[in-house]
Amino acid sequence: MQSVQRIYVADLEPRKKTMPPIDTISGGAVRLFEPEDELGVAEGVETSLACYQLFRIATWAVLSADNLKRFEPPFGIAGVHIFADNDANYVGQEAAYVLARRLHRDGIPVEVHLPPEVGCDWLDVVDQGRR
Repeated sequence: MQSVQRIYVADLEPRKKTMPPIDTISGGAVRLFEPEDELGVAEGVETSLACYQLFRIATWAVLSADNLKRFEPPFGIAGVHIFADNDANYVGQEAAYVLARRLHRDGIPVEVHLPPEVGCDWLDVVDQGRR
């Protein structure tokens, strides 16, 4: 998939804008870091950056809960960490466990990590630590 996402650090609304993709995003990801043995995945770019800050695991952004379900890790990855959103409506958790079941079935070690509070993602955890 090829597209552009702008994330503004200034006090602007909207804070981010994604341009229409040239091709499908199904199963793809924004590759923010080069993985070594293990790879993390999270929904958003900001959340993925927060996960790297918290866990020091190369984390890619898949851009949506639906895309998390379809994510295909690159060949040779020894394990996957899924940094799920702890959504009140369970969308993030469901997507994480759909992916976890598939990866486990394919013989890839997987761990699902949930933020401690309902309604939070890992960026919220980082932001709460700054306050």
